[in-house]
Amino acid sequence: MQENKFENQVRGIMDHLSFDPDEKVWENVGKKIDEDRKRRRPIFWIFLLTGALVAGSGYFLLCEKPQLAANNPAVARNTKLR
Repeated sequence: MQENKFENQVRGIMDHLSFDPDEKVWENVGKKIDEDRKRRRPIFWIFLLTGALVAGSGYFLLCEKPQLAANNPAVARNTKLR
């Protein structure tokens, strides 16, 4: 019973507590958010370009070589294509 009374008192105090930050605080928060966004952009592009490079290399290595060998008679003689 005593615990419920204590919790109710704390809740009542917290409900009446309010905090309104100064305008300067909000400006600093906005600047910090903008800085974080600017830092993430290069990381995004690095991962995107690396993925494109890997995908392009994989496509070239796996898909383009048989076509090049089939079109080149010198390579076709050295490989057994059926």
